[in-house]
Amino acid sequence: MRRYIKILILILPLFYLSCEKMEDTYDKYKGAGKSRYVGKCTNLKLEAGWKRFKLNWTNSLDATIKEIKIKWESTDVKDSVIITPDKTSYETEAIFENKNYEFSIYALDQQGNHSLKTNAYGRPFTYDHEFIRNFGRVEKKYFFIDNKLIIFWDTPTEGMYDRKLIYTDKLGNEVETELTEDLLIANNGILEIEDIDISKEVKIKRSASIDECYDDIVFEPYVLDENYKNFNSDFVAYIKGYYNIETINSDFVNNIEILNINLNLISLSDILYFPNLTKVVLGGERYKHEDYIYDCPAMLDDTEKSIYALNIINEYKNTEVHIYNDFYGISSELPFANQHGNPSLPDVNILNNSSWTIESSTEEDEYDSHPEYLLDNDQGTVWTPLPVESSQRTHELTIDMKSGENVNGIFIKHPIEEMVYSSEYFAESVLIEVSTDGQNWSDVYTSRTKNLNSGRGETTVFEFPETHNIQYLKITVMDRISYRNNTFLADIVVFN
Repeated sequence: MRRYIKILILILPLFYLSCEKMEDTYDKYKGAGKSRYVGKCTNLKLEAGWKRFKLNWTNSLDATIKEIKIKWESTDVKDSVIITPDKTSYETEAIFENKNYEFSIYALDQQGNHSLKTNAYGRPFTYDHEFIRNFGRVEKKYFFIDNKLIIFWDTPTEGMYDRKLIYTDKLGNEVETELTEDLLIANNGILEIEDIDISKEVKIKRSASIDECYDDIVFEPYVLDENYKNFNSDFVAYIKGYYNIETINSDFVNNIEILNINLNLISLSDILYFPNLTKVVLGGERYKHEDYIYDCPAMLDDTEKSIYALNIINEYKNTEVHIYNDFYGISSELPFANQHGNPSLPDVNILNNSSWTIESSTEEDEYDSHPEYLLDNDQGTVWTPLPVESSQRTHELTIDMKSGENVNGIFIKHPIEEMVYSSEYFAESVLIEVSTDGQNWSDVYTSRTKNLNSGRGETTVFEFPETHNIQYLKITVMDRISYRNNTFLADIVVFN
């Protein structure tokens, strides 16, 4: 008998727990009596859509439930909706912003008593969502040349589809071109549209889908603005430095007629942004030593688009192209280009420096780097600081001309000795400053630091934007980092 009593004692609690679970209601003792909660909703799942949410849940079996209440709130937003108890899903309106929201769902009985809440958190997808911002524009660059539109396509972002180009042709017809995968990769990723009416908007439409958003994303069409310029960053840095300007604005773009390009670049495609070019000169200011004409050749990352751009400006604008020493190695692809050999240094008046002195800020005790070699106009004698294994050094080379001189520029030359002075230590850039008293210094260039051409024995010419009457000239260079830290220069030649 005792055995049966024990078994009954063990079974009864399980029976009551099972009944409680089936009813999904809650009792709570409060004060002198017992309060009964309405059965709550469970298994709430919140999905994010485009500016909206979708909720799914499981209703309680509690027969007293008359309504379901859904509430949401964020930092400055609070709202709710009441729905019938037979519903197990709800979709909000597309009114939500790029914020985190808390959703709570309650069951209510006839007297308005609430169940315990079930909640979930989420953020909708909007144009400000980081996932959506990852969907960039369809194109990298575009150019309007006369009545022709040229588009360089970007690699399509995964999930983007339904890309369309919409424009008006010269007959006034609106044309919608589907930008298929095949079209985007054809012709090296370049699309040409002839005979468009550029007075009318040219737009691109696109849609996208991602696993995290249950809605398809339809972006607002964007306009290809004729005034928009997406310059490559290295091209911007070079142009600002070479032309001594702070920004490439529309006035500069529209007024420049000659572009001189003398350094490695990703691409020459940005020349298509300049509507009034009469001449493009490649390598015209790379003054090579006669024994090292092809030392350190210039490089382009994207030769195909560069050749394409040079062909376009020659065909549509009759722009002259001049190439020195087969700069970039693309001369054979440009039969219309004017080919030249090694350019000659500018014909200038070299100042007599026989009485001048020069000091290096990093001169070491019991070691002579010979800064005076920088003034002998002999590329076989070289200023050579002591190599170090410590941190990268900044070297200030200060020239005292002993009296005021009108200075219009300088030549800086690299060494020519191949075995002794390794090109990996040739100075890469310089900061040029001038002074009348040796105490107060002024920058010569807006961009401050200027690049040095890097070939063995090569000369870099710096023509100052204006004449400076000065006594002191300071040239600052930094160590190159290699097995040891060091830098070399052969000559600094001052002219007016």
